[in-house]
Amino acid sequence: MKHLVYLVLSLLLCAPAMGQNVTPSSLSIPISAPIRSTSVTTVSPDTATPGLVITGLSAGGGNSSPMLEMDSPTSSLKFYLGLTGNYNQALWHIDSTAQNVIAFQNDSLTGYSAATFRGADPKYVGKTPFEHMAIGWGNNLGFNYIESSSYDTTANPLMPPSKFIIQQTGGVDPTGGTNLACNTTNGSPTITCPANSIPNGRMVIGPGIPTNPFPTVLSGGGTTTMVLTGNATADGTGQTINFSNPSYAQRDVIRLNTPGGTTGHSTGNDTGDVEIVNWDNTINVKVDRWTNRTGFGATTNTLRNTIDVYGGGTFGTTTSTRNTAGIVGVVTVFDASANQLRLDRTGVSILDVQINGTTGAASADFVDTTNSAVVPFSIKLDATKTTVQAGPTYYTGVVKTTPSTGGTVTYATTQRTALIVPAGTLATLTLTLPACAAANDGDERDAIFSQIITTLTVNASAGSVVGASSSAAVGGGHAYHCYGADTTWYQKY
Repeated sequence: MKHLVYLVLSLLLCAPAMGQNVTPSSLSIPISAPIRSTSVTTVSPDTATPGLVITGLSAGGGNSSPMLEMDSPTSSLKFYLGLTGNYNQALWHIDSTAQNVIAFQNDSLTGYSAATFRGADPKYVGKTPFEHMAIGWGNNLGFNYIESSSYDTTANPLMPPSKFIIQQTGGVDPTGGTNLACNTTNGSPTITCPANSIPNGRMVIGPGIPTNPFPTVLSGGGTTTMVLTGNATADGTGQTINFSNPSYAQRDVIRLNTPGGTTGHSTGNDTGDVEIVNWDNTINVKVDRWTNRTGFGATTNTLRNTIDVYGGGTFGTTTSTRNTAGIVGVVTVFDASANQLRLDRTGVSILDVQINGTTGAASADFVDTTNSAVVPFSIKLDATKTTVQAGPTYYTGVVKTTPSTGGTVTYATTQRTALIVPAGTLATLTLTLPACAAANDGDERDAIFSQIITTLTVNASAGSVVGASSSAAVGGGHAYHCYGADTTWYQKY
């Protein structure tokens, strides 16, 4: 700091003529360090030229020396301009324990303690550089903020906000590498793993593996015994060890896309969506701010993966009850519509589940909405929810019988079809169906006949039968449907 103070006092007290080059020898107050520049020029404050211009650096200064240095009893601040090497930019360098490099303060309650970033924009070639980003504290707002904007002071509605990307730069294997259950020995570079095809040179990460830097496979790649470039730091059995092939790159983590913008970094989809991005640049989560939709495991606009829900996942259109305390189901559906759970294929409903609540009972019905029909299967709970009433049961059992005239064929519990094969024509035969009750609603049975049955009698072990045929022809057949509401079997054909 003393160098800057000496310089300012010298310029004020010596009062050199405007436009005059100032050198250390022309200043009346000595400076403890030389001014390493080709010229220091003062100009009139009413001109458009800066009041103090330090031009160039002498050979004595060089690009490795600060252009401006300010010292205090506890710290120093150095300013470098035009550094060579990888950091071709202005640099503020501070050496002070537990202090920030730079601070911004605005005492006005209507102002902003913030920094803004202005620059040219390829979408607006020829336009004067304008603000694209701001970060700081809003004195009049009462909160911190990060703003990505297109602010040229005109509030032009035809200028969409600037795209905003959060990136991570470094070495990562986008594929995730390969995990093996390996054994490590403290102080030894040798690890034992299951059979594998890991090549030499792969980076190794895991419990008991040293860091900074991570070791690589030196030898033994592809075998059960591999030697690393570093010694293990702990004993371990069956530890999950990762073998990866990292590549160094800038990788997007979060993208706030902008309508009508360029595709941007890493082929981001600029439709105004918000995207959380995987290491391989596929999209983990996409929030469509146009249609109020969220996609998981998407590539651009195409969903590709499933959703893993660990407790308390709620879905639906009813918002007032989603956050109700006590919801502990893995998936809870709240919806005012009849069909609360739907399976679709290419936009066509395949199967819907209706949760039907009635006084003293509830049911979940599977519905074929494409054909406007209820699939004959449901799970019903009674009022106390202590018993489960089964819907129609589909039996596949076939029982073959060879009855004689005057005989009776009775269906077994799990029997669907009675295959009736007598030796010849029967004068009489009785067919006894299972019980038809409310619990059997939708049950079906059928019979196939290989011979003529002159007189056929059809009854049920419980319930009644309506419309049953009184005879059967060779190769003929009949089917019966139980309607539980009136405990009656009706003949279908």
